[in-house]
Amino acid sequence: MDSGAPDEMRAAVPASIQVRDYFADLLRSRLANGQDDLLGQIIAAGKARGLTDDEFIYGIGFLLLAGHETTKNLIASGVLTLAQHPDQADELLRQPLLIATAVEEMLRFQSPFQKFSRWTAAPVSFGEYGVDEGTLVTVLIGAANRDPAVFAEPDRFDIRRAPNRHLAFGKGVHVCLGSALARTESRCAFEGLLGQFPRFRVFDHCWRPKSAFRALGALTLAFD
Repeated sequence: MDSGAPDEMRAAVPASIQVRDYFADLLRSRLANGQDDLLGQIIAAGKARGLTDDEFIYGIGFLLLAGHETTKNLIASGVLTLAQHPDQADELLRQPLLIATAVEEMLRFQSPFQKFSRWTAAPVSFGEYGVDEGTLVTVLIGAANRDPAVFAEPDRFDIRRAPNRHLAFGKGVHVCLGSALARTESRCAFEGLLGQFPRFRVFDHCWRPKSAFRALGALTLAFD
């Protein structure tokens, strides 16, 4: 998902094959044993709709990336952002029902996925710029979510922000498949964190040097 050096890209290939083989073995095992748990029910429903094994494996791999990596990054950066804005953290402690709008603001303020690219299928205009068919266009989600034409005081973190028309999950037919799960997981994570550790501060942190993902490499907290 990011621009890696050639050796990084080569190193990713065997890892991808291992992941594919793991899920292929898991799928064959579940089909053979007919386990009636949640995963077994999902597999049975997919088979009833004619999904192939390859489609299953691709879908599981996609959800692993979309449902784990970005959500993990959202929760970590959200904790950092709350620690850096103690007034907003205090407001959330006083008004726990704001957790839903707080998560939306975290998505806007530190978008876990910063960019994606698309090929234009036809000539298209973006404001005053015309783009020919077959052009690779990169959309900077992080920049769009700080657009002053859309968001008042875009560099201010405000857990009460409404409306909040961020693009952290994309838009239209390609909107993130795991958006509902990511929102639910994040709300649960922050409810649990603030319930156990209402006061915390950042001891140290660093960001991973990536352009597609807004991801922390390390985050050390001190709890009061």
